[in-house]
Formats: sequence, C-alpha cells, structure tokens
Amino acid sequence: MIKKLKKEKEQYWGDLSEVKGDLSKVLGNLTGVRGDLTEVKGDLTEVRGDLSGVCGDLSGVKGNLTGVKGNLTGVKGDLTEVRGNLSGVKGDLSGVCGDLSGVKGDLTEVKGDLTEVKGDLTEVSGDLTGVWGDLTGVWGDLTGVSGDLTGVRGDLTGVRGDLTGVSGDLTGVSGDLTGVRGDLDDCEITDEDRKRGIDISELIQ
Repeated sequence: MIKKLKKEKEQYWGDLSEVKGDLSKVLGNLTGVRGDLTEVKGDLTEVRGDLSGVCGDLSGVKGNLTGVKGNLTGVKGDLTEVRGNLSGVKGDLSGVCGDLSGVKGDLTEVKGDLTEVKGDLTEVSGDLTGVWGDLTGVWGDLTGVSGDLTGVRGDLTGVRGDLTGVSGDLTGVSGDLTGVRGDLDDCEITDEDRKRGIDISELIQ
C-alpha cells in the first residue's frame, strides 16, 4: 500500500485504515483519503489535501500542516510535533492534545475541548467560539483571537496579548492577568470571580 501511495502520490484516494508505516516520503494530495490514521506515522510536510473523513491517532505523525485542510472531527492524538497553518482545518479538537507551539493560523470553525492542549498561541488567530476546555499550560499572545470565551477555563498565567474582541463569561478562569490588555466590556465578571480576587481595573482603560 505504501509503495502504491508513493507511485500514485498525486492521484491516490481510498481508505487508510489498513495502511501502516511511514508517510515521510509520501507527497501529494490527500483529498478523498479516508480511514484511520492510528498506525500511520511520518512527516506530513508536503502532504496536502482534505482531512475530511480521516480519523485516528496523530501520535507519531509530524510535519507541517500547511496546505492540509478539512475536518478534524474524529482525529485524536498528540500535536506535539505537528506544526503549520491551521487555516482551512476545521472540526472537533476533543481528544487532541499536545503542544501548539509552531501551530499557526485561523482557529475559526475549530471547536472542541482544549484540555491537555498546550503551547504557544502567538500566531494562532480566529474565533474561539465553540472551543472549550482548560487553558492551563497554554501561553502566548492572544492578539487576533476573537470570539466567546464561555466554557474556556483554566489558568491564564502566561497568556498575554490584546483581548479586544474577546467576549464571554470568565467564570472558571483564574491566574495572572498581568500583561493582558484590551476591551473586556463584553466579558461577564461574576461574584465568584471577584471572590477569587480577579482585578480587571488595569485592563479597562
């Protein structure tokens, strides 16, 4: 199967369920490819196409997601060595974990649980509406990130940048907001937040 993929790299389609091995030397378009990536490993650099219908574990898959598009629903595993542009990639992040450092692009239409997802959000932008989970361990610049933070919880320590355009309920969010700036007019600060000592007096200026 791998040999066939190498030979027909620009025109392959079908089910990856039975494919086991290294994708390092596979080049071309993944459009129309479906199946389970659980035992598929290797470098996705130069692989492009549509991930719709692809499911399985991304652990062991590494490389650049630039040019890869489609739906992440059903894809699970560790993003630690996956890097590239998430623009055009959409779907459910539930079950996806690992380091977002080096991952950049637009998170619009990406949804799911951020629990266990960590790394630098510096070049990640888009609408966080529909994204929920624990932000503990996530750091970087939130400039360019917009949407509703309702359902996002965890420690904001280490998160920096401009929150202008971010709205929603801050309930369950804790940590050091020093260095975070922007317009929080649309954010709801609850009594529970005040009891925890969240002070936004320096944020709204």
